[in-house]
Amino acid sequence: MDYIYLIDKYIYFPEYNLIINEEIEEIFFKYSNNIKKIIIDDIIPSKNRLIKEIKNLNQLTLEVTQDCNLRCKYCIYNENYYYHRNRSNKKMNYEIAKEGIEYIFKIIKGRNKKEFALSFYGGEPLLNFENIKRIVDFSKKLFNGWKLTFSITTNGTLINNEIIDFLISNDFQILISIDGPKAIHDAKRIFPNGKGSFELIMNNLEKILKKDKQFYNKKVKFSIVWSPDSPIKKIYNFFTENNIVKTNKVYFTKPIGVNTTYFRNLKYDAKKVKKEYYEVLELILSKIKKNRKLIPIDYGLLIEFLLLIKSLRFRKFTSLFGSCIFNDKLYLDAEGQFHICHIINNKFPIGDIRNGLDFNKMQKICKEFILLNKKHCYNCRVRFLCPRCYVTFAKNGKFIIEKTLCKIREKAIIEQLEYYIKIQEKGINLDQMIQ
Repeated sequence: MDYIYLIDKYIYFPEYNLIINEEIEEIFFKYSNNIKKIIIDDIIPSKNRLIKEIKNLNQLTLEVTQDCNLRCKYCIYNENYYYHRNRSNKKMNYEIAKEGIEYIFKIIKGRNKKEFALSFYGGEPLLNFENIKRIVDFSKKLFNGWKLTFSITTNGTLINNEIIDFLISNDFQILISIDGPKAIHDAKRIFPNGKGSFELIMNNLEKILKKDKQFYNKKVKFSIVWSPDSPIKKIYNFFTENNIVKTNKVYFTKPIGVNTTYFRNLKYDAKKVKKEYYEVLELILSKIKKNRKLIPIDYGLLIEFLLLIKSLRFRKFTSLFGSCIFNDKLYLDAEGQFHICHIINNKFPIGDIRNGLDFNKMQKICKEFILLNKKHCYNCRVRFLCPRCYVTFAKNGKFIIEKTLCKIREKAIIEQLEYYIKIQEKGINLDQMIQ
């Protein structure tokens, strides 16, 4: 039986996706035949299954432009990333958006759940604001009688009073990128001339706040990209102390670490970064232990552990693991091609507005990904805890697993498991935070 010894005499058994104390190891082995092993449903979805699943689609994301007014250093749309497109001046015209939305509507219109979401993405989507207005107007008419929601991912630099009024009147969810205080944010999120964008964004946030405080608190969210050379304590303090940002929900992410040269020239002490990261986590855990109210940045930093705990609860997996079956989000690019999502590179198109979705191609993608997992992942010690999807292995039109990445991931997951045990032994129950 495969297993991983963890700190303080704990053992993780991959076959059961369970952590046990070494004290009950003998009892566990004695009765292990009565404990259900994790089941993997490794059936490749049929074409008919995919056609059925797409009718449950929740969201269509529109790449309304491939252009951007910033030159963020970790952006996936530049020369640092091998397989993603570079930024360009291409913009989605109204007709492409209209045809794409109409096509999706024809697929889903007969379902009982009359809810759908449209999201605007780029580049910087507000560079194509006039078309966004037309698309919203058209969509509201097409989805008449539905609960239709809108969202936009923006760097926040182009927001003005007209845009604010439009976003408020159409009840948009707004995700704005802010990486922390001025020095940290301006080190990465810059204009072509090298000037930082922090002050402009903060001024624009104040405009929204003054215009409609209730909308701001409810609808404006922040995306934090934490580069390892950025001091995490300063980021945490900023989102803890600054009144403009501290009450809004945050999404805490890291620059994509595969297929890139971004990290090659970064200067940082990995041990120091890790030490500071855990010091911040300890501050958050002390809040929980003292029953103090957490704020959004706390939840943002705990997310990796909450997802780990959630994974430990799973008793059955599909062979797609973390990958979708095309029923959550689809991505329509500026040229009218459909893709799995906005994160995967553009080497895996699954259709276009002229010919529709290619369900044979979609099934092929599922099959290739499943077979790759069966070959390389089924015997991995952390196979049920590794957060992987199509994006993880997507290269130039093929899925390829890099053993170096696997080793890094296994080490990181084991470290998470050990820290989770430390948290539990302190009497802090993160499990209750999982819905």
